[in-house]
Order: sequence, then C-alpha cells, then structure tokens
Amino acid sequence: MTERILVPIDDTPLTEKVVEYAFERYSDGDIIALHVVTMAEDAPLELSDVSHRNQYDPSSKLFERAEKIANDQGRRIESVTLFGSPARSILQYEREEDVDAIVLGSHGRHGMERFLLGSVAETVTRRAPVPVTVVK
Repeated sequence: MTERILVPIDDTPLTEKVVEYAFERYSDGDIIALHVVTMAEDAPLELSDVSHRNQYDPSSKLFERAEKIANDQGRRIESVTLFGSPARSILQYEREEDVDAIVLGSHGRHGMERFLLGSVAETVTRRAPVPVTVVK
C-alpha cells in the first residue's frame, strides 16, 4: 500500500527544500502539498469554508513551485488549501485523510516571536500520531 505523505507548504524559501526532501525520502509515496491560509477567528464563515478556496486562493503560486519539483522528478503531487490555524489544520487533515507521515519546515523563530506565536513544527511534532520530519 502506498504511503500518503503530508507536506505543509508556505511562502518561505525553505518550502522547496521540504518538497524535494519529501520526494527523495518517500520515493514511492503519494505526496500531498497542503497550504493553510491563516484566518482571523472572526473571519466571515464563507471565507473559512474550504469549498470557497477557488474564490480566494493565494496558494496557486506555491503549488506551481511544488508541481514543478514534482514534474522535474517525474512525479505527481496533490494540492490542498485549507483556511484556519496552521497547526490545527495540519493535524485535522492528518486525522481525516489517513496520512502516514508529515514532512514540514522549521522557520527558526526565536525569542518573543516564538513565545507569542509558538511553533507550528513544534506543535505538529508533539501532537501528531504519525512520524513527523522537520527539515531545516
């Protein structure tokens, strides 16, 4: 059975390295690129609904970069956009979509920024029941 590998992506330079690592490490796996658009808690319901992602999708450029990496390796990649808290959305997708592993990047927040915002990689690593690889 083919492994399903979740690869959360964002608009940082590290994203390409994370996608490349996922393809190298899981040469037979199905790779799923997930971009989470952070939404304010009081955002209109229609914007937080995944069915509206085509109306508001800043993810297209990110997915183009991930698809280019996949094409260069003769592979395919599935693209998913969710709206909400990044850590919460990643963990929810993992639970609901039967993911076997997660590969994500570390942004290296330090000091007050880390204290105030936390670390998505740290939260996912602590809470995910599947193996998590953090790429630096």
